Amino acid sequence: IFNIMAVLSMAIHAWIGLWAVLTDYVTVRTLGTKATFIRIFLQLLMIAVTLVYVLWAIDIMWGI
Repeated sequence: IFNIMAVLSMAIHAWIGLWAVLTDYVTVRTLGTKATFIRIFLQLLMIAVTLVYVLWAIDIMWGI
């Protein structure tokens, strides 16, 4: 249980940190009109990768 809590904490920490970086640096002022699309794409990609890592870690810890 504690291992899963650690993995989930790490995933939440990664989400908050990368969300802050993306919203601070991927802006219309720095990248132009396509910044919103790029930021949303990167956030969705980050969610997908983080979800895969969490599910993989759970599979490793609770798998056979």
